[in-house]
This record gives sequence, structure tokens and C-alpha cells, in this order.
Amino acid sequence: MPNPHETDDFDRRLVFLAEGVRQHLKDSPSRDGRAGYADFAAVQEIVDDAEIVFGIWFDFSKPSLIDKMICKGIPVLRKIIQHGRSHDARIVAIPCTCVEQAEALRLHIAEPDRLN
Repeated sequence: MPNPHETDDFDRRLVFLAEGVRQHLKDSPSRDGRAGYADFAAVQEIVDDAEIVFGIWFDFSKPSLIDKMICKGIPVLRKIIQHGRSHDARIVAIPCTCVEQAEALRLHIAEPDRLN
């Protein structure tokens, strides 16, 4: 069972990563040039560049006030577990408004390993 303090630290790191993504998207113009309105192409670029992608959203029923979903990277995580050693993976956290938006992101990424 995970140590609650380690879980809190991990959640804090994900929030930090998601805030960086949120700020990047806010500062990125959309394809039609509107500042602060980055479109999904910007999100797709971020996702494509990462090995592991979490969707995170506020959930006030959780002690950390967030919940999360792995949207990309299950094969990478399986390999890490299988080999029993760490791996410097490129991890990002995409801020989502709700679990449904994180699920839509996961389905859009559509890793073959996750669709079974």
C-alpha cells in the first residue's frame, strides 16, 4: 500500500506539471491567432512529446483535492515494473475539467495496449 505522504507528493508534482501545461496553453495562440485560446493541436503536440501522460482534475472528495488518470504510457510503465528499475520518462499532466474530459483524452490518444 502506498505511503500517503508519497501519494500527496506525487499529486503535488502532477499539479505543478499541469500548471505548467495550462500556462503554456494559455500563452499559445490558436491556429486563427487568438491569444489564450490554444486549440487541441497544441495539446496533441504536448502529448506526442511525452512518454507518460496523466489527465488530472479537481475532485473535492479526495484528500489531495485532485484525481488522475493515466492517458498514455501504460506500456512504458509495464516495462519499468517488469525490469524492476527506474526510467527517466518524459511525464506530463494535462489539466482537465472532469474525469470525462480525461477519459476523452485517453480515448483520443488510443494506445493499442489500453483498448483491450
